[in-house]
Amino acid sequence: MAYRGASARERFAASVFLIRNQIGLPAATLATEAGISPNTLYLIEKSQINVHIDTLCKVAKALRTDPCAFFSNGNHPAPTAARLNNLRRLVGENIRAARQSRNVSQAQLTRELGLPLGYLGRIERTAPNVRLDTLEKIARELGLRFEALFADTNVSPSHDTQGEHQDIIRIRSTTNARHPARNSTENKQANARPEHRRRRSSKEKIAIVRESFTPGKTVLVVARNHDVNPNQVFRWRKLYRDGLLAEQQSGEQLVPASELANALNEIDRLKQLLEGKSTAQTGETAVVKRSRSKK
Repeated sequence: MAYRGASARERFAASVFLIRNQIGLPAATLATEAGISPNTLYLIEKSQINVHIDTLCKVAKALRTDPCAFFSNGNHPAPTAARLNNLRRLVGENIRAARQSRNVSQAQLTRELGLPLGYLGRIERTAPNVRLDTLEKIARELGLRFEALFADTNVSPSHDTQGEHQDIIRIRSTTNARHPARNSTENKQANARPEHRRRRSSKEKIAIVRESFTPGKTVLVVARNHDVNPNQVFRWRKLYRDGLLAEQQSGEQLVPASELANALNEIDRLKQLLEGKSTAQTGETAVVKRSRSKK
């Protein structure tokens, strides 16, 4: 069941409501079988709660519905207990494969998503009980369909669900091709770089950075469109935020950093001299006033 333009939370809410009504399952019964409170189920169907993966698995097990079916069209086989038990690990592996295939580091993606330091690494390694909203942010930034995060490449997809499986299969094959132990020839081709990199002007960098801030666009997509390494775009964005990436006007001469530092030091020295003179003058004025008052 696909709902274009809807968030992952909204798609999950609508799918749970529709599936439950299609099979004629009362809300109270579903809540009992899923091991959640009726109020939690009510909030889920109203898309007013940001559920964890474990809660999604409980609902999927009670409805005998594969997690991918909540977010996409197609015929999905009923999930096995092993699939639901391993869903956390599978999501972490799919995120890591997508990130590595796009040549983005954990630190850069963490900073771009505004996640706590080290949290993305935990998701990829130990797969904590992450919530839907966080997963949706990760999928969007990686340019990945949300349902692809739950795709299991070990299960043969139906004709309608091949898209999400192909996303992960393509990403994992790309990642494997870059691994030297798996295929050294493909690894050399994947890591091949031109001998001379194009040097971009400050104006071009600013244009690329501003485009990456456009709603609906991600750093990965913009970098691909301009044939730039995503890591470089992340660095330009940081410089832009810090005010260190400025457009140079025509005919304007740049001052070397060493000269700028010397000028700033000289300014500080002059300030100290002025403050010293001001203090001395204030002291002299006070002495004169006291002497006059004594007279």
